[in-house]
Amino acid sequence: MYFKNKHGEVAWNYALTTGEESFLEVPVIKNGKIHFTLVVKREGDRIYFKTDPNEKSKSFFEILMFKNRKELSGTLKENPKDAQAKSACITITKTVTWTDTITGEVLQIDHFTETRCSPVGPYLDCTDLSVNSSCGSGNGGDSGGGGGGGSGNGYPYPDTQDQTPCEKTKNRLLLPGVQPKIDELKAQSVLGGEKGVKFKLDGTPSPTITGKAHSVNFGNTTGYAGGYHNHTPAGIPMFSPGDINQLLSFARAQPTSSNNTGNAYLGMVAPNGMHYVMNFNGAYEDALKDFSQENIDNFTKLYRDTERELTDFEINGNTYINPDGKINNLGVEILFFQTLKNMGLNGKIILQRIDVNNTIQNIEVTTNNQLVTTSCS
Repeated sequence: MYFKNKHGEVAWNYALTTGEESFLEVPVIKNGKIHFTLVVKREGDRIYFKTDPNEKSKSFFEILMFKNRKELSGTLKENPKDAQAKSACITITKTVTWTDTITGEVLQIDHFTETRCSPVGPYLDCTDLSVNSSCGSGNGGDSGGGGGGGSGNGYPYPDTQDQTPCEKTKNRLLLPGVQPKIDELKAQSVLGGEKGVKFKLDGTPSPTITGKAHSVNFGNTTGYAGGYHNHTPAGIPMFSPGDINQLLSFARAQPTSSNNTGNAYLGMVAPNGMHYVMNFNGAYEDALKDFSQENIDNFTKLYRDTERELTDFEINGNTYINPDGKINNLGVEILFFQTLKNMGLNGKIILQRIDVNNTIQNIEVTTNNQLVTTSCS
């Protein structure tokens, strides 16, 4: 709110990235105009912010956001004569393609090219965003120490690959866009019919997806780390073989260049406070298991047969059932690990239970089929 009141609204929907998302620029809007362009640069595990004084960058975003296509003409290009004399120069080319919304015909293509060489202003690690601010390293983009009055240490960039399963789930639940959607799905769980939501790594949710009575298809998982869905009063409050198969889809959708398959997850909420998360714990190759619909149908039959056996009082008494006769936490957790075994995914997926007080429990199974529960501190 402080940033918005002082500098304007960051138009994240128009952000542009380059260099495997190590460099980002985004317009800041104030009073209906481009106030300035904010540049974000990632160096190692740190991120740095600075304002971009380049008017061509502002012009590009003004054209992209506010101009009518018919008002445009020609191509904007910038090739500084002294570019060769500067160090660490990069050339950025931005292309806007205008198409007919009905026929898809390309109507016009505009290119915007500019060469940038550091130093172009200090990288900032405080809230003063003026170009001549003393914040940041003051050395034109080098993340080490230096002049300018700041340490140049930047902000830590959350690398989820270095986090434990407990940390991943804790941090995920704190992201602004996540909890409201989980609450929405909890409300849906008592009504009947499944719905789902996909989430990007930063917690940005997709539109809510309406499924069927006992399933929801997340569809294309590209760009998303995971998702959440609800089960219903008439359903089994644990991940089904179809759910597990969709987790593999999220794992396959993660960028393979950084071995990020461990970011993939799927959550489930159900009536009576049931809330589980499964996190992918295998290698990319493990996510390539190719299950046909016939395979999933067969696994689902085993899943239902196992649930019926666990809840059969004559076989197991009340070990796996609540007083109302429905399967309890112990029962669904045994069911989950048996399903993983049936699917050949033992050890590739981590199960967590989130209790009503938001305590996260890691659930494991021993070789003797005994459950071990460890609370996240």
